[in-house]
Amino acid sequence: MKKWNFLILIIGIITTAIVLSSCTKISPNKIYVTNAGDGTVSVINGKTNKVIKTISVGNKPYSVGVLY
Repeated sequence: MKKWNFLILIIGIITTAIVLSSCTKISPNKIYVTNAGDGTVSVINGKTNKVIKTISVGNKPYSVGVLY
């Protein structure tokens, strides 16, 4: 089971890197949260805690990123 957890972690890191690298401008105080059930990443405004964008990324993304 440890192999699967490691694989899921690596896939999550790669997915987060792809999402972040595809953004044309990354603003401070945005939180990127994966939604594995529907294959999207929600972009949340860190000051208002509201979803400002949902990005389709493919099958079962995994991980969370916070930019300051």
